[in-house]
Amino acid sequence: MLAALVVTGALGVTLALVGGGGSLSAVDAPSIPPELTRLAELAGVSSASSRPLVAAWNKGHGVPLSLRRELAGWVELDGVPHARLIYRRDHERRHDVFCEELLRLQPDAIACSRRVVGSTTFELDPPQPILKLPLTPGSSWSWEGRVGVHRARAEFRVLPGDPERPTRIEVEQVTTLLPEGKGDEPLVSTRRVAYGLGVGFAEESGQFPVGEAGMPVDWLEAEIAIVDSATSPTSSE
Repeated sequence: MLAALVVTGALGVTLALVGGGGSLSAVDAPSIPPELTRLAELAGVSSASSRPLVAAWNKGHGVPLSLRRELAGWVELDGVPHARLIYRRDHERRHDVFCEELLRLQPDAIACSRRVVGSTTFELDPPQPILKLPLTPGSSWSWEGRVGVHRARAEFRVLPGDPERPTRIEVEQVTTLLPEGKGDEPLVSTRRVAYGLGVGFAEESGQFPVGEAGMPVDWLEAEIAIVDSATSPTSSE
């Protein structure tokens, strides 16, 4: 049965998957250990990198959708503080949330515990490290667990640096959603996320399976890129 490859990030959210979700309460931002300062800034969960960013999201050859990416405070999930990163529509009349991620600090990583797409919640168990020390070219890590009730695994690799862009860090993620029954095939998606030192998240691109349960798989190529820093506030949810 097909399920959403939401383990791939904000763009890989195109297949239906039933998820859960517990209640959340607001908490103060935790102190970030010195060894995680750089990762927290790149992930956009520290005060130094929490400015809203306007991004253009493009799905194939369609008209780009203007999104606003911002840190919407910290909440408690399973007794642990999580940064709440949201993607809103950046429109003069509509500011509804397109996607939401809950990120937590780990001893050597920034990990995602939950993604919310519209009204559907996806739990990642165990939390999936999206950035991990040492974040140097050639370093790699892996994750295996469940997205809701579905088994999945992901491989991460820090790509070689670009001499012409020395402040850029690019991470490649290859995710496999494992088959659940006879006749099912594993679904593999790819994703590349670029971060900039002193900037944080810069762009994301990937190829993701799309469709509905029982229907043939099609493929979506999509990308999201930061256009500029946002200065005007958005309306609340």
